[in-house]
Amino acid sequence: MTKDLNAVLMGKRKAREAASPATAPARAPLAKPASPASDRWQTLNAFVDVIAPRLTLAERAVWFVLYRHARDGVVDVSSRGLATAAAVDKMTVVRALRVLEAVGLVWPVWKSGRKGSPSKYAMHHRPGECLARVLARSAAR
Repeated sequence: MTKDLNAVLMGKRKAREAASPATAPARAPLAKPASPASDRWQTLNAFVDVIAPRLTLAERAVWFVLYRHARDGVVDVSSRGLATAAAVDKMTVVRALRVLEAVGLVWPVWKSGRKGSPSKYAMHHRPGECLARVLARSAAR
């Protein structure tokens, strides 16, 4: 029944469009500014294409978890929460964060002094700009 109803509605729309005279020529759609969602896709693509092949699996996993939880480029997360989400040990998260900080992909905004409470990290929104530091680090290994 839904299929028949859709066919009837589509038929009425086409009949209406054919009956109405075209008064103005069709215009090209205006360009829209980049949305925050497209910026997130550009950041993700740049990371996957340029940076990720030069990091360890744990460093990639930690970055992806940070990226997933980022709101306006800032993440509130504990190292234990990162470890659970990335499926790695807490000390592996600490080492991965040190590397990500050293190459400029993330930096601490606020570090928690209390056990179990979250720290705040800011994320670089153009990871491709960190390539020189990543290359220098991978060459030193």
